[in-house]
Amino acid sequence: MDIDGNKEITELTLKEFAGDLKQRVIDLIGPYSVGLLGVFEGKTEDEVAFVASGTLAEIDGNKGILTAQHVSDMIRPRTCKYLGLMLSAREPRVVIDTTYFQKPIAMTRTVNRGKGPDLSFVVLPDTPELSWLKAKKSFYMLSREREDMLNEVDTLVSCCWALFGCPFERTEVEYKCATRIKELQVQGMIALSNVENEWSEGGYDYVDVAVRYGPDDTGPVDFGGVSGGGLWLLPLRKNLNTGLVECERAHLCGVAFFQTDRERVPKSIRCHGSQSIYKHLVPKVIASCSTA
Repeated sequence: MDIDGNKEITELTLKEFAGDLKQRVIDLIGPYSVGLLGVFEGKTEDEVAFVASGTLAEIDGNKGILTAQHVSDMIRPRTCKYLGLMLSAREPRVVIDTTYFQKPIAMTRTVNRGKGPDLSFVVLPDTPELSWLKAKKSFYMLSREREDMLNEVDTLVSCCWALFGCPFERTEVEYKCATRIKELQVQGMIALSNVENEWSEGGYDYVDVAVRYGPDDTGPVDFGGVSGGGLWLLPLRKNLNTGLVECERAHLCGVAFFQTDRERVPKSIRCHGSQSIYKHLVPKVIASCSTA
């Protein structure tokens, strides 16, 4: 995928990107990112209900998963019995019985595919699994970041964008009924890209992230499963001493929810932007949780 930002960054050569920059991006985004796997009980073995993505976040003391609403709509007993959270290749999956979940807090979604709002926050139940999550992962402080994001974090500096997701086509299904989802391998992806279009409609903002492949890229053909993944803004600077590009922080500023037609080349991933998250969803979650 392209690495793009303003003119200063687009003129940089790939050699100028520090060799450990990719690992730095993973270190910044990885602690908050999770793959989501819904499983229901079949007659003879467990079946995969869905594969999706999300970001662990905290809003006014409430820990949960920021994702797309069409993803959270499936986290219920009649759709899937268990929700598996894929943490990393090194950590075991966290499995939560969906009967413990409250109704997700979401914006009112339209029936048209590709049009929002399609945004949701799933409050995690206070179970032993939550304690395990808190020990192994981090929760992005959405309410604390709200003021900065609504006042527009300085995007005039050189920057690029990173999108996290778990494409379904890269999911390897190898399981037995007795082990449930423990044999499933869900591969996460962090792609550096550029924004090709931004607009607002009905009070919500939207961002289309470009998907373009170079001759040596082996990216997915279909981005099903990336829905709910976080879109991150990465301010970049060039170290005058080393001449390499460095990244010191990452801002969560979007949630993926739609891909353009898979036959279209190039295609794009549609995301909600920062205003949708911080101006609309965060206050709704605070109000909903305070009256619960």
